[in-house]
Order: sequence, then structure tokens, then C-alpha cells
Amino acid sequence: MARRLGQSISKTAALVGGSGSAVVSIYQKWSKEGTVVNQRQGHEWPRLIDACGERRLARVV
Repeated sequence: MARRLGQSISKTAALVGGSGSAVVSIYQKWSKEGTVVNQRQGHEWPRLIDACGERRLARVV
């Protein structure tokens, strides 16, 4: 919305706490497709430690 109201890319990036290139790419995608839904929804990184390792780490800490 800030871009539509005439804000600069750098001011918009500062407002949302992101980079200028991210603001440009998201704004272009929104203006072209009408949405900015992430296509990689549901993709998660695998856990690095299992439940047992997590309990062990909690005891050590």
C-alpha cells in the first residue's frame, strides 16, 4: 500500500523491515498477478535433533 501511495522503495523497505529488492519483486508480482501467495507453502526444514536430543540439550543448558 505504501508503494501505491507514492512512497519510495527505500522508505517502503524500511517500513516493512525488508530489503529494497524484496519490495520491488513483491510489488511487481502483486501488480502482475494480483496476489503474493508463497508457492512453497507447507515446505519445512527437517528437524536437526529429535525429541530425545532436545531433552538432553535442555538438561545441559
